[in-house]
Amino acid sequence: LGLSPPPPEAAATGARNNTKATRIPIATCDIREEILVPDSGHGCPALTRLTRQLGAEARQSTKIIKAEREIMRGLGYPKGNAKWAQAREVLTCYLLQGDSLQLPDGITSNTIDRLGAINGFLWGTQYGDMDCGRLATGRIFSEVFDDMYSIVDDCGDGEEEGEEGLSRLSVYAGHDSTLVPILSALGIYDGSWPPYASNIVIELAQDVKTSEYYVRVLYNNSEQLLMDGFWNTLDEFRDYMSYFILTQDAWHQECARSGAPNDDLLDEYAALLAMQTAAVSGSETANSNGDGTTRDAGAAAADDDDSGDELKDTL
Repeated sequence: LGLSPPPPEAAATGARNNTKATRIPIATCDIREEILVPDSGHGCPALTRLTRQLGAEARQSTKIIKAEREIMRGLGYPKGNAKWAQAREVLTCYLLQGDSLQLPDGITSNTIDRLGAINGFLWGTQYGDMDCGRLATGRIFSEVFDDMYSIVDDCGDGEEEGEEGLSRLSVYAGHDSTLVPILSALGIYDGSWPPYASNIVIELAQDVKTSEYYVRVLYNNSEQLLMDGFWNTLDEFRDYMSYFILTQDAWHQECARSGAPNDDLLDEYAALLAMQTAAVSGSETANSNGDGTTRDAGAAAADDDDSGDELKDTL
């Protein structure tokens, strides 16, 4: 596909073949507003509190205590501070490099599989909690449903797919840690950590006879059974997922709620909101560059930002 404008020779070829080269729009956002990373930048005190609480409870299980003693201390992690995801990811890279990187003594592929199972258990415990899952995925599902209903409304107005404003495909590029909360919210997470190149597809289709819209979910190309079948009407699917749909404003409100007060987290959250408000205000005001030209303050901030934000691709 390519993300840059085509070279002149490609454009000429397209003209001869009566085809038009298309630039793919890519949408990004500030890490504090990123919806594809659970609790990105610790911007949601309520979610941070829940994940810490649920994670601490899960770490009391016998299999985790045993694995920490047998594996993690040998890797140099202090007692009570094992970073399971970090260890699994680094060791997996070592394993896949083959002879160029040697695994630590006593570590085998079975050890790495064991770490993956523990990772899956921990995350499944955290995001299997409905409140935790709601805060982690609510904005994602809100956007997905907005997109699907927009397509339904536009098609109902007589527009054809492919016209400007309608998209046949939206691609969200995230991590394995993006998939686990979504799978949990969908009710299809089996506790196994997602392998490389895993993907979730939410497909919208229209019955040509009845004009009814249906949705199905695939995980790694396998249809997933939701409710009573693989295909369910769009409205049924929305009702099924209704608890996990949160608008941006509702998410901010729920994140600020304090079931168990934590002043540090709430103060941090208030500071992040203040920074966000200042950035938005700044983007609406043109800054003078001293040479008679102007530059948008928001664009300047984006140009200087090298934080490695998640990408959300929209085709």
